[in-house]
Amino acid sequence: MTDSLQPVRDSLLRRAQAEADELLARADSDAEATLAEADDLARAIMAKGRRDAEAEAARARAAAITAAHRQQRANRLDVQARAYRELRRQVAERVLTLREGPDYPRLLDALTRRARALLGPDADVREHPTGGVVARVPGRRADLTLQSAALRVVDGAGCLLESLWTP
Repeated sequence: MTDSLQPVRDSLLRRAQAEADELLARADSDAEATLAEADDLARAIMAKGRRDAEAEAARARAAAITAAHRQQRANRLDVQARAYRELRRQVAERVLTLREGPDYPRLLDALTRRARALLGPDADVREHPTGGVVARVPGRRADLTLQSAALRVVDGAGCLLESLWTP
C-alpha cells in the first residue's frame, strides 16, 4: 500500500517545492525591491542633507561676510573719529599761536565787533586769557575765544573734512 501513495506523495512534494520556490522568489524580489527603495531613500536623504548643509553653509558665509563688513565699517568709523578728534585738538592748540602774531590786535577788534553785533552795543566784552573775547548781556553770552571760534569752523566744515580720510 505504500507504493500506491508514492505518486501522491511525490506530487505533494513537487507542489510544496514549487510553492516554496515561488515564495522564495517573491521574498527575494520583495527584498530586492525593499533594498532598492532603501537605497533610493538613502540617496534622497543624503542629497537633501547635502543641499541643507550647502544652504546652511551659504547662510553662515553670508552672515560672516556681513559681520566682517560691519566690523570693517566700525573700524573705519573709529579711525575717522580719532582723526577728527586729533584734528580738533591740533586746531585748538595751533589757533592759540595767533595771540603772538602781529595781526592779533586786528583780530581781537574784529571779534569784539562781532560780539557786539550778536549781543548789542551794550554787551560787556572782555578779552579771554587764551585769546579772543567773551561777551555777556543779561541772559545771553557769546563765546568768541580763539579756540571756540576755530572749533566751530572745524565742526561746520562737516562733509568737507571727509576728504581727509577718503581716497
